[in-house]
Amino acid sequence: MRDMIPKLIKSPVEIFSDPAIIAVLSASLISPFIVPHINALIEQTPLKAHKSIGAFLMGALIFAFVAPLASGKGKGVILKSIILGIAGGFILTSVLPLYDQITKQENA
Repeated sequence: MRDMIPKLIKSPVEIFSDPAIIAVLSASLISPFIVPHINALIEQTPLKAHKSIGAFLMGALIFAFVAPLASGKGKGVILKSIILGIAGGFILTSVLPLYDQITKQENA
């Protein structure tokens, strides 16, 4: 039992230092503050009529540039994980209207 207590204390700390967990938290907690500002920039492009496509492209661009850099361990992994989480927020934003239509059709 004594050996389990240090593991129970250490495990949550390790969980919150994992890049994947940081990215998910970023998508949930930080992305809602960033996405509207970038969506405002998308409004000034030809994609303004297709907001979902614009959000998807923005997320895909961020993933394309940051994902190769985020592998491994190092000083910048946390920042890269946060940026990937924001990109995931864009992807989620682009998929939600489609998901909403599908679920409405199935429930009707």
